[in-house]
Amino acid sequence: MRPCKTRDISLNGAFVLIRGTRPYPTGPVELMVKMPSSRARPMKRFHAQIVHAGTDGFGLLFDQTSTEGYVPLINLVFAKTRLPEPL
Repeated sequence: MRPCKTRDISLNGAFVLIRGTRPYPTGPVELMVKMPSSRARPMKRFHAQIVHAGTDGFGLLFDQTSTEGYVPLINLVFAKTRLPEPL
């Protein structure tokens, strides 16, 4: 597990900023996101695939997102608060 930040996040995926890791991982990954205003389960796990690699990070496409995980993701994407940092 490696702390990192997201440049953006949507219902379909996220762009994760990473420094110093070359080459980037390939294949399936798991993104853990600290959810704002979630007291009961503040961390959510999202399964994703790396679909793009850039000079400052990589793009993830979410897959296997359950209804339980999708609802908090909708709340996060459409929240008017600052985005949390993934852990």
